[in-house]
Amino acid sequence: MANVDGNVHRTSLALVAHCDDLELGLGGTVAKLVSRGWTFHVFVLSSQRRRRDSDTSEEIEGLAAMREREALEGAGVLGMPRESSWRQVER
Repeated sequence: MANVDGNVHRTSLALVAHCDDLELGLGGTVAKLVSRGWTFHVFVLSSQRRRRDSDTSEEIEGLAAMREREALEGAGVLGMPRESSWRQVER
């Protein structure tokens, strides 16, 4: 859709199951389109927390935070701005 000055702004939302699926499955496409001016947002459906009976809540939260940092760093490598919407849903 063209904005008021006639420029076309393209935005895409990537829905991925796991934290690294964006980079592994769509990385080349995302990098190419970002370099052409596209804006990408990412919605991650799982933080890939490993839950064991022996895990403490601090360990579980620490792993989720680490996965989020890694995903944000990966998105940055692809040229996506830090404010890209990286979200996770945990059942």
